[in-house]
Amino acid sequence: MNGRDINALIEFIGSELSEELDSPRIAVMGGSCNYSFSSVSKLLNITTFRWRATLAHYSSKLRCAIANFGIGKFVTFRENTAPVRHTMRRLQYGDESDPVIRTFLEHISSLNNVEKTSVPLFIMHCENDTRVTVHETVAMYRIVQGRPGERAQMVICEAKDTICFGLGYKQKCVIEYTCAVVVERLTGVLIIIGN
Repeated sequence: MNGRDINALIEFIGSELSEELDSPRIAVMGGSCNYSFSSVSKLLNITTFRWRATLAHYSSKLRCAIANFGIGKFVTFRENTAPVRHTMRRLQYGDESDPVIRTFLEHISSLNNVEKTSVPLFIMHCENDTRVTVHETVAMYRIVQGRPGERAQMVICEAKDTICFGLGYKQKCVIEYTCAVVVERLTGVLIIIGN
């Protein structure tokens, strides 16, 4: 699914699914390995880059965004990757030592495109994530929170309380907590009582 597909989906929700879905109440949610496109209760899974690109390019059509384990900068993500994963990451994202690839990765990185976002951002991350370090999340939060009028919230689950392998939380209590926080956040932003 590319950017044109995302835009077409947003337009389709507004024109063809207006009885089922409310197009002014669309949220985007994603993480290091997944993506969800939500209009109150409908979800579509895509890739890590695509949800952040959706946030950057279609922010005016969204109500809010939720980030889980999100890559802020592909170059620092690659540089901070455990040595055992270097070969696999280069296959997935390109060789960051190649100047052309490095420039492209910098260009598409969400931390370098954060000025294009204009919706409230809710960020969740695990302190001991071995694939996407918590520094990526903190950097995104600081940039968004530092802008006048911007709203950002962040939850970081501490290492001593959380088992995390980079793709998500593994403990039932942490999964339940983070799911409840997401539901509360989406409810507060997407659902307006009386409308």
